[in-house]
Amino acid sequence: MRGTLTVLRLRDTLEVVAEKDRGEPIMAIPAFVDDTIYVRAGRHLYAFASEEP
Repeated sequence: MRGTLTVLRLRDTLEVVAEKDRGEPIMAIPAFVDDTIYVRAGRHLYAFASEEP
């Protein structure tokens, strides 16, 4: 089972911003808190945030 995480930007069309195979299944719907996305995978919890201020 794959666990590919894809981040999209909505413009006139969908733009793929980033795509990464985490190597384990995604176990839940991502949670969005402020400017951070939290994703639970098989044995890990990942947090993704913009590097821009």
